[in-house]
Amino acid sequence: MQVLASAEFRPILYHGTIEVGPIWFRQRPENDKHVEGHGDGLRLNSYDPTLYPEVRLEHISGNPHGLPPGNWDYSQIISRVTVKAPVQVLSMFGQSHGALPLPAGLYDMRILLRRDEIAIEEDDEPDEFIDDFDDEELDISPGDPVEHWLIQFWPATQPTD
Repeated sequence: MQVLASAEFRPILYHGTIEVGPIWFRQRPENDKHVEGHGDGLRLNSYDPTLYPEVRLEHISGNPHGLPPGNWDYSQIISRVTVKAPVQVLSMFGQSHGALPLPAGLYDMRILLRRDEIAIEEDDEPDEFIDDFDDEELDISPGDPVEHWLIQFWPATQPTD
C-alpha cells in the first residue's frame, strides 16, 4: 500500500463536530458514537479538550493491511462510498479547513481514531470570566491535539458473489 496523497488539518470544534465531505454512502454508518453519515458527508464526533483535533486524510493505492503505528481506539471500514469532488474538512458552519484532491470515483474508506491520555489537574481557583476580548488571542497556538483522526480512501474493491 502506497500513500498517493495526504493532507493534515487542525479544525476548530464547534459543538464537538467535524464535517468531512462531500461523500455519498450506499449505507450510512448507524449506531456509532464516533461517526455519523450526515447530509452529503461524514460527521466526526470529537471530544478533544484542546478544541483543535488533528484530522489526516489519505488517498492510498489499495486495501490497507493492518493498522498504522499507534494505539488506535476506534476503527471502521465503510465500503463503496462515492466521491465527486475534493474531500474537504469543514466546520459545523461550512468553513473549509482544507481539502484532499481525491479523483471522483468509488472508494472504500477506513476511519481511525486515537486519543492521547491527558492528565487532569485539579484547580482550587475558580475560572474567571474574560471581560475584554483581544483579537490577538486568536493567534495563540492550540497546543498538542488529544484526538488524532485518520481517514483513508482507496479504490473500491469489486464485490464477490
